[in-house]
Amino acid sequence: MTNESEMKAECMEKVNTITGYAGFRIGDALRGMGGNVDVKLPASCAAGFMSWLCGGIDQLVMTLALFWAIDFCLGFARAVKTSTISASKMKSGAGKLVLYGFAIIVGHHLDGLLHSGAHLTFPLAIRDAVACYLAINESISIFEHMSFFGVPLPAPLLKRLRTYRDGVCGEDASK
Repeated sequence: MTNESEMKAECMEKVNTITGYAGFRIGDALRGMGGNVDVKLPASCAAGFMSWLCGGIDQLVMTLALFWAIDFCLGFARAVKTSTISASKMKSGAGKLVLYGFAIIVGHHLDGLLHSGAHLTFPLAIRDAVACYLAINESISIFEHMSFFGVPLPAPLLKRLRTYRDGVCGEDASK
């Protein structure tokens, strides 16, 4: 077994070699480094592209993704318990998640537009405001699911979250 500096040197040599290959040869060169490149390379490229579109994967986006997953699981469990599983509801929910993602992408690129080319100053990051709104909305849904399953929650908590949500959009968002 080689030591760490030799491994780094070997890796750098492979990277330098890879840069000389045409695009279809990169996968062959990386395959020798271990792992299933046919899956990892496209997946990492897609993840990097999505990260760029969303303005990076920070704590806010990770929290929102976590809330989406929790809400989906609790909603599915609730549908199982009430025997109301519906493919159309699941498709509608998945479509809503895609649209939420688009809202974050639009917010990020509006931020870039307002802070660079348009030379406008805006006191708030639009992407962060959109993500916070969506996180509050998802947390309300999560707490409603938890309440359905008998988890005691303080009423002022839900009231406060609804007030935040409704204050962001300027009206009753539950309609």
